Amino acid sequence: MLESTKKRYLDRAESFLISRMEESFKLEELAHSLQRASYDYRPAYWCELRIGLSLLLKENGYLEAANRITQCQNICPPGQRKKKMRRLRKVNDEDEKRLIEHLENKGDDLAVCAIQLVKYTGARPCELNKILWEKHRFTISGAKKSEKLQRGLDRTIALDNGEDTFKNFCDFVLSQMEISARDDKEIRAIQRRIYRASRAIFPRRKTHYSLYSWRHQFGSNLRASGLSAVEVAYIMGHQSTASVRQYGHRRSSNGFLKVRAVPSMEAMSSLVREKPVGDFISAKILANSSAPLSEG
Repeated sequence: MLESTKKRYLDRAESFLISRMEESFKLEELAHSLQRASYDYRPAYWCELRIGLSLLLKENGYLEAANRITQCQNICPPGQRKKKMRRLRKVNDEDEKRLIEHLENKGDDLAVCAIQLVKYTGARPCELNKILWEKHRFTISGAKKSEKLQRGLDRTIALDNGEDTFKNFCDFVLSQMEISARDDKEIRAIQRRIYRASRAIFPRRKTHYSLYSWRHQFGSNLRASGLSAVEVAYIMGHQSTASVRQYGHRRSSNGFLKVRAVPSMEAMSSLVREKPVGDFISAKILANSSAPLSEG
């Protein structure tokens, strides 16, 4: 488990104890409180809270209580569980313009910088404070890295745009993120402000913008660019080409793409496992197949 992930889980556990439990409580009450809370939280959040409480108890030497927490089940009936927040996966140019104007009028330059950074690099929100900018190249320290699960990838991408004004813009954006968004809490605060801004501008909509909206749009643009599945996976920070199906579709592309992968194809192929999915069917698969293949 990444240290940043562990810290997030522990923060949620401590917040739960402060808000839900009395100053003096019995450990056996904690499991019951956690189960009752399953009615109030989305399933994914509740699972993370369970992990956090278990970690917190183990670190303080309460191993038996930690095991009880680990064995807790979500008792909220499936039909009553809070649904995952729906977010837009395609960015409309006019919507983007209105959203950025709204944030600028609020003086929220940091949120605008975050949007631009994801728009140009496709970085995950939790990677925004882990980006190095040097010699017109972005080096992104990948989130979700796990040797066991073979997920997440560090990558280096370069700007195709050679204009000095654009490079100066990147200098400004990265400097703002480095100064003001140093940890995951601040990144999550930025995400909340963008979501609230979207709701304020488009109150009748059921789905709203988040930083992931620009990552999905970036994925769509990559898939429509003619790049190979390995290149797309590398630029998106995936260890497997199978993961690219989670982000966008080439029909949703708006053609905006300003970066390219720095490593050679051979180097990227050594980092990314290739599996034919979606828009990508390798020449090798085609050559060895006698059955007709349809476009995904």
